[in-house]
Amino acid sequence: MTEAAQHESTSPNEVGRLGIQIVADDDERMAFLPQHFGPSPLYFESQMYAIATKVIAGYRGGLWEFAYTRSGAPFMYLKGVSQCSISTIFGDSFYSLPSEIAGFLVTAQGILRILEQSGCHGLKDGRHDELVDRYHQLIRDGRALAEDRGCAGDYFHLTD
Repeated sequence: MTEAAQHESTSPNEVGRLGIQIVADDDERMAFLPQHFGPSPLYFESQMYAIATKVIAGYRGGLWEFAYTRSGAPFMYLKGVSQCSISTIFGDSFYSLPSEIAGFLVTAQGILRILEQSGCHGLKDGRHDELVDRYHQLIRDGRALAEDRGCAGDYFHLTD
């Protein structure tokens, strides 16, 4: 059974009631990182994997899905994994969250890493502000999805 079928998808690219639009087309996937996460897509991608290694228990690589939230915020999440045991960046406590929500958090952390080093990656002021807004949008969308999925308390612990 495909992931979309598990979530009762209403269209081939949407993960059902979650309202997550998956980027399935190869051309879209190639443009996804540079379009949404700045002029250094390989740096962003490497940061995503480094963050995932640190915050997702047992993560040792895997296929990442590129997707959009209901409100259009781009993010990445582990494909084929239904739940992730995820901690804060400090590794102080772990919570079990759906893979998509864990992806919101890892993507948000990746954005923070890009913003920390914005001077090194050629981010112009407008692009910097856009990434700040994208970070906040992911956190908000994650909270809404966590409420829908009944894990808002755990999500709060990870974002507070």
